[in-house]
Amino acid sequence: MTVLITRRTVMRMGICAGGFAVGCFFDAPGRGQSAPAGSRMNAWVVIGVDDVITVRVSHTEMGQCIHTLAVNLVAEELEVDPAKLQVEVAPVAHD
Repeated sequence: MTVLITRRTVMRMGICAGGFAVGCFFDAPGRGQSAPAGSRMNAWVVIGVDDVITVRVSHTEMGQCIHTLAVNLVAEELEVDPAKLQVEVAPVAHD
């Protein structure tokens, strides 16, 4: 019995193994717990005391819908209404 392993099969196995490694080794501490109001989750997501979530985007919007994508991704991960989110352009780093 011979098994034919194609490049496509090797790529699929590599993608699955990579996803598994990321899920196992880079699990966020405190996952599943809500952040307190007025907290700053990281440099890109800020939750205000009025429950408005600000998403900072470092990419320029030029028709690729990057702002819409960022809002939808954050809303899905935080399980909130996308109407509660607002987009802000990320500040430029100081020299």
